[in-house]
Amino acid sequence: MGREVKRRGKRWVAGLVAALLAVVLVVLAFPAEVLTGRRHVPPRKPPAFYSGSLYDAMATRDYTPEELFGPSRARSWSGKLYPIGTFPPAERCGRCHQGIYKHWKATLHARAAVDPWYLKTRGLFAVENPKGELALRSCAGCHAPVALMQGEVGLYNKEAASSQEGVGCAFCHTVDHVTGPNGGYVSHPERIRRYRGGGDPLLAPKPGLAAGLLMAYPAAHRQDLRPGWMHGKSASRLCQACHDQEVNGVYVQSVYQEWRASRYAKRGVACQDCHFTPGPGPNLAEGQLVEGYGKKRAFHPHRLTGASVVNAPDRETNVANLRAAVAMEVRVQGRHLVVVVENKGAGHSLPTGAGDLRQLWLEVVGRDAKGQEVFSSGRLDRAGYLDPAAVVFRQVLVDDRGQPLRRHDVWRVAAVASDTRLRAGERRRVVFDLPASVRRARVRLLWRDAHADFIREVLKQNPSHLPVIELKRWSGPVGARQGPSAGRPEAREGP
Repeated sequence: MGREVKRRGKRWVAGLVAALLAVVLVVLAFPAEVLTGRRHVPPRKPPAFYSGSLYDAMATRDYTPEELFGPSRARSWSGKLYPIGTFPPAERCGRCHQGIYKHWKATLHARAAVDPWYLKTRGLFAVENPKGELALRSCAGCHAPVALMQGEVGLYNKEAASSQEGVGCAFCHTVDHVTGPNGGYVSHPERIRRYRGGGDPLLAPKPGLAAGLLMAYPAAHRQDLRPGWMHGKSASRLCQACHDQEVNGVYVQSVYQEWRASRYAKRGVACQDCHFTPGPGPNLAEGQLVEGYGKKRAFHPHRLTGASVVNAPDRETNVANLRAAVAMEVRVQGRHLVVVVENKGAGHSLPTGAGDLRQLWLEVVGRDAKGQEVFSSGRLDRAGYLDPAAVVFRQVLVDDRGQPLRRHDVWRVAAVASDTRLRAGERRRVVFDLPASVRRARVRLLWRDAHADFIREVLKQNPSHLPVIELKRWSGPVGARQGPSAGRPEAREGP
């Protein structure tokens, strides 16, 4: 009898322990607001570096959004600065999304706040702008958005580690909505739910535990970090905030506007469908969003490819995308060389973004029967300066005196003097009249990240050292007897 009582007592204790463990697991697995109906809000306190009169001022009155974030158009959901650490660093996201984190780490978005070209231009802007360092907020809204939201702009090397990440996971995935260009977004990191008992699952000591907690209730995680408007064609709106830039009433960058006017927008192909993909064009990767969990599915690997070559960690991919975006045909008609260049694969103009900085041009060289060069167009001189008569696809910005802006000092822009860039889907025909002595010609479509004036005056470097990328090449015989199909294209491998 006594033994039976003891056995029942042990079973009762074991059942109680199991029930308590089940309750603990539920509490750990589900977000706090699921159980309590309340939403976690980070503490409202100034960033740690504030002290003295500024700290006292914040304690006695509220600053307006313009005082906190202007002249940038970026705003926080709360209307206040966020405490340092509100935005989880990308490394935490990478504990589960290892592949996506690896790709993001090798992008210019990851280095946007520390890119050397950006820092040089930012310094020039601070010196020339009457508002001084305060004006740097207009740059930080896109290059260092976490630093802006946490009030760290102007502290240079004193920013928190998360602020130096540039454009990271938590920032993009917690944008509530976009209001327009020039960093016109509303940041809402408070939407990330905390888990009762474990706080933020991204802080879990082991990736497996963090993944387990999130996978137990994945719907909340998806809702927090991918709001409905980020799906499909509307996802391009996220890019507009930073890739459209209007200064003094002039669009100095208009990537989103170019895309909206293209066939890609009409077909529902968003920016992410090409720039987040494993290769040129709209395609997806196959795999697991969380390594070791769930079925394989199609997803965007977040490669964030672009046209930059010099500062891009993944240079080869960017060069491959540039080459895939353009096509070149050459026809010989007597002494006329007809070159047709097509923007066949980009959903925006080429070049785009900093169109006043990038250089895309045609180089033509003609040689006589002895192999001597008797004609040239688009050559670089020894100092790295481009032939003024070259056929260049570019945007020319001018100041209020009609002088071209040569230092990417777009804050001085007054008008767009000319725009010869290739629009999405456009075919451009260019004719070169060759001397009668030319017997053989070579045509190359070339790319350089920046023109010589910017390299010399802002970067303080030798322009001739900047890499020139050959995108397309053609060579062939030229003469009165040659027909339209004379010549041959030459494939080039490697940058």
